Amino acid sequence: MPKTPQMSKSAANPSGGSLAFETIPLNYVVDTQGEFRWWLEPQAIYDGINYDIADRGYAMGFFPTKSGTYTFVQGQRWIEMNLAGRIVAKHPLPPGYIDLSHASWEMPNGNILLRAAKYRYHRPDGQIVQSVRDFIIEVDRSGNVIDEWDLNTILDPTRSSRTSTSAPSA
Repeated sequence: MPKTPQMSKSAANPSGGSLAFETIPLNYVVDTQGEFRWWLEPQAIYDGINYDIADRGYAMGFFPTKSGTYTFVQGQRWIEMNLAGRIVAKHPLPPGYIDLSHASWEMPNGNILLRAAKYRYHRPDGQIVQSVRDFIIEVDRSGNVIDEWDLNTILDPTRSSRTSTSAPSA
C-alpha cells in the first residue's frame, strides 16, 4: 500500500492516543425484540484505506441534540449527523488538542462539550507532555473553543484511592 502525505499526521501525538483503539466502527441500534433498527455504514465516516488520521478512530458517544441530530466523537474530530446518516458537520479538533474520547454533549446554549487531550501540556513540575484526554472543552458549532476545563487542576491526579462502594470515604 503506498504511503500518503496524510500518514504522518499521527506525529502530533507520538503515543498514538486513540489510534490504539483504531478499528472499523460498528454502530447500531437494537430494539427490545433483538431486531436491528438502525446501523451506520462504516464507510460513511471511516476510511480504512488511505490512513488519513481524520477519517480513522473508533466512533463513540452518540448523543441527541435539540434539533434531532446526533453528535459523536471519532479520534481527532467530532461529527454531527441525522438519524438517516446524513453528515451535517465534521469538525477537526481545535489547535492544541489531540484525541477525543467517549462523548460529546450539547449544552443548553447549543455549544458542545468534548473530552480531549492537550498537545504539549505544561505540567507543574516543568515537564511538557501529551495529556491523556483530561480536558473538557466547550466549542461552538463552528468548532471554536469557548471554554476549557483542565481536570488536572480540578481533580487530584496523584490520588491513590479509587472511588467505589468499597471505599466510601474516597
